[in-house]
Formats: sequence, structure tokens, C-alpha cells
Amino acid sequence: MKVQEADGSVIFTTKLKLTGGSKKTADGAEKHKKPCLHLHAGHSDAAARLLSFN
Repeated sequence: MKVQEADGSVIFTTKLKLTGGSKKTADGAEKHKKPCLHLHAGHSDAAARLLSFN
């Protein structure tokens, strides 16, 4: 599914910095004014962030 067709995007990565396709997804979400949440391995509160993501 393309970012512009989605209601929002959640990106799961192991690193803090987005690269490659993950960065492209985040950039596309910003371009199309869609909500985007990036969760990485360093987040100790990832579940809470995901639950509060709208």
C-alpha cells in the first residue's frame, strides 16, 4: 500500500536513524500530511507510544 492511500504509517526499526525504504516512507507521510510513527529498538516505551498513536 502506498503512503498516500494509508490512514497512517508505523515504522519499526532497530536503529534510531531512518534509512532506505523506511526513510522514504516517513518522507512520503510528511509530504502527504499523513501520521507516521517511528519505533526503534531504543524505545523502552514502544508499546505505550503505539497505543497512543492515532
